[in-house]
Amino acid sequence: MNSDRVIRLKELLTALRAEVPGTRASFIVNIDGFIIASDIREDIDQYEIGKLISSMEKKGQNFSEIIFRSPGTKFAIWSEKGDIQLFPLKIPAILFVLSDADSRPGLLQLRVSKIIEIINLVINNEDI
Repeated sequence: MNSDRVIRLKELLTALRAEVPGTRASFIVNIDGFIIASDIREDIDQYEIGKLISSMEKKGQNFSEIIFRSPGTKFAIWSEKGDIQLFPLKIPAILFVLSDADSRPGLLQLRVSKIIEIINLVINNEDI
């Protein structure tokens, strides 16, 4: 993926965090587990995110296989500290969004539904 598309994806993720209060981080992960683009608050340890995803994979019995085989299926893990929501993209990739406990999930769902098609177009190098 060329740098222009990665920059555009980062801009979309940054806008998502700016527009939805409580959003701590968002990132797009491909089927191989590589982060394509991300917008992560400075106070978040990126290694902690890696450990979190790894533990989710172990406990979730390969949730990535499930989500990649079930397009359109959304997953969420809720806790009193915050939540993680996973949104499948058209290509084999997942949009992860981490939120604080006082986030607004309905607003997040609405905003993601509006940008997810743009993300798909950018990843597929199509005109917007």
